[in-house]
Amino acid sequence: MAGRVADSRSARGVVVNEWLGPVGRELREGVGAELRADAEETERLVALAARRRRTLGDVAASLLARGDRVAVDVPGRRFTGTVVHAGEDLLRLRAAGGPVDVNLRGPVRLTVVERATAGGAERSAGAPSFRSRLSELELEGATVELGDGGDGLVGRIDVVAVDHVVLIDPTGAERYVARAAVTYVRVR
Repeated sequence: MAGRVADSRSARGVVVNEWLGPVGRELREGVGAELRADAEETERLVALAARRRRTLGDVAASLLARGDRVAVDVPGRRFTGTVVHAGEDLLRLRAAGGPVDVNLRGPVRLTVVERATAGGAERSAGAPSFRSRLSELELEGATVELGDGGDGLVGRIDVVAVDHVVLIDPTGAERYVARAAVTYVRVR
């Protein structure tokens, strides 16, 4: 036994000499560490690419699923609550004073105020887009507050046109508001 080199065989039958011990272990661990580092970097890049493809509608759906408490800032207003519906470019927030439908294609900022530890919801039936939600409100004939970057306009949506909304205010005046300028809408 003395002076004899002990061999062990792997599953493939390759002879690994035990006398390689520390050197062999160092080679295996070094290669393993490199492979792990490469895999971690690839994972990081794939996750980054996925985040770059996301839209605000995707973010809203994630906030809905998690159930986080969110602050939504649009010019001149801040609403805080939980997301109860998310569409392509639509976020509905359960906020103080009632639900608010937010145009995610407008100037908007979403901030997670409080992470939920449980809860959340799946996407459910509801308007798929902000334009669709405006059209629903037109059909309902409800009095709404329409955010336009100012104090908000109050009235009834008469028509949702190609690029604008016609709002009849309480005095009967017709207000023509570019749809791109409408940041939110809520039923009064």
